[in-house]
Amino acid sequence: MSVFEASDGEEGLRVAIAQRPDVIIMDIMMNERTEGLFAVQRIRRTPELERTAVFVVSSLYSHVAHLSISPERAWMGHDEFFAKPVDMYSLLEKIRQYAGTSALDPNPVERK
Repeated sequence: MSVFEASDGEEGLRVAIAQRPDVIIMDIMMNERTEGLFAVQRIRRTPELERTAVFVVSSLYSHVAHLSISPERAWMGHDEFFAKPVDMYSLLEKIRQYAGTSALDPNPVERK
């Protein structure tokens, strides 16, 4: 499994288009308060990423009352929502579910 990082939504979109990941884990709060929301929407409108799962991670759902977001998928277009602090077991299980069981294998077999 390979992991790629991006420092903001724009860079994340560029990296995702170039690398075509199985799963994108996106925070909401970035340089701009809601930048992650718009990045998810742009990912969903990008044909090259239509099969890419998008996991949203945010404390907005549980910790910021005046700016809470719903974990419901319909309005943002994400596949999974994880409130911070993230339950790593649940996150890893969902990565396995979306990317396949070999995604987190510590000894992956190189495929040709």
